[in-house]
Amino acid sequence: MRKLGKGQSVVFCLPKEVESNILALRGKDANAGIDVSDVLLWAVSETWSDIRRSVPLWAVQGTRFERQQELWQSYRQSEYLTSTEAEQFLEPECQTLEQRYRPGHQKKPSCEYLSSENENMKLIWEHCRKFEGLDTSVSTLLEEQERELAPEIESERQVQRPPGATPAPHQIHKHITSFVATGVLEKPSMAYRPAYHTLQNTSAASFLDVSQFPSSLLATKDFFTTIKVPSGSTFIADAFQRPVRWVLVSRNLAHMIIISPFEANILMSEIRESKFVSLHLYAPRQSRGFASLDRLALYTVPQHVDRGAIPDTFRLQLNLFSGQLYLESYSEYKSLCEFLGVASVKTPPGFVVAADGFIKQGIQGAKKIFSESPLKFLEVLMSQIRKDCQEIGRTHIGKIVGGHLLFPLDFQESATTSIEADLQTLEI
Repeated sequence: MRKLGKGQSVVFCLPKEVESNILALRGKDANAGIDVSDVLLWAVSETWSDIRRSVPLWAVQGTRFERQQELWQSYRQSEYLTSTEAEQFLEPECQTLEQRYRPGHQKKPSCEYLSSENENMKLIWEHCRKFEGLDTSVSTLLEEQERELAPEIESERQVQRPPGATPAPHQIHKHITSFVATGVLEKPSMAYRPAYHTLQNTSAASFLDVSQFPSSLLATKDFFTTIKVPSGSTFIADAFQRPVRWVLVSRNLAHMIIISPFEANILMSEIRESKFVSLHLYAPRQSRGFASLDRLALYTVPQHVDRGAIPDTFRLQLNLFSGQLYLESYSEYKSLCEFLGVASVKTPPGFVVAADGFIKQGIQGAKKIFSESPLKFLEVLMSQIRKDCQEIGRTHIGKIVGGHLLFPLDFQESATTSIEADLQTLEI
């Protein structure tokens, strides 16, 4: 501030409330301008008001000190204080109902009740008299208030990291390379496994035998082998599941294999030249504002692939395995419920339905994939493994595994433009 006016300046930034107070203090119209003198006058006025509010409290604290000082001087000669003498140092914690509400009997503190010989009390009282109209009774100080203090909750997020592990070296099996070149998948082979069978070491597998899932969707060994499994201990692989990003599909739509990013990168040039397979970028739909990518049309290698639409059975299995939480339509919801053996509507009489909606006994002779409810398995897979223990209860899949029925109103089309629809329009 010492250089104010010599190359330096001050700018006052006022909120609307303070601006209104300044105009009211100066008696100006709402549209009138405010200059520096108005701001300084308001600052001085607010300082004076704050001092005036604080003086009664200052006087009461000074009075209390002088009172206790006189008591201490009179009792300090004794070897010890009696309980009666000690109680005289205490302040009343509350008022009785009579003291508080009986008319004309309110005891008001005053600076004059001490001996006039106390010089400090005279100074306190003289200082109080400088403030004209000051309420020395300080009734607000005696007002009993019951305050509910909000506790200060300090929350610090602690991320539980997975235990240390040795990463497994990447490798591309010759059968995967052969599949890219010829479109023929060697059987049997150690190069791949049914995708759902790779979840047998997860916590979700304790709720369902994963061999009950169809084995048409495959995953390569490099995809599901992420670390070197420690020997001699029970291993839970929840924290070491690789997300689904790249899908390899044969041109005749007979095979769909989930591969690792390493395999996609190494085999990219061979896939571009292949006439038998195509590579597709994929991600599960975990937000309602985004379009589903399960038709595998977002990014394709080669760019122009002459093949039909992805079969619904592949799309359904891929979405469940990868952790997709939202469905596109009510018909897709009914297909999913039929696949899981779960009721999609109110069941007719004669059906035996579990609490979660799994149909234990339905139409005679109807084909069932699961002998027991897969919903708990899916709940753990979706929330704990794919979503890192996040809440999924308000999503389509979350409601299904929670035993709730969905209706056509739950599948109203989002205003967000579908990415795949745009791509299909451009191709047409």
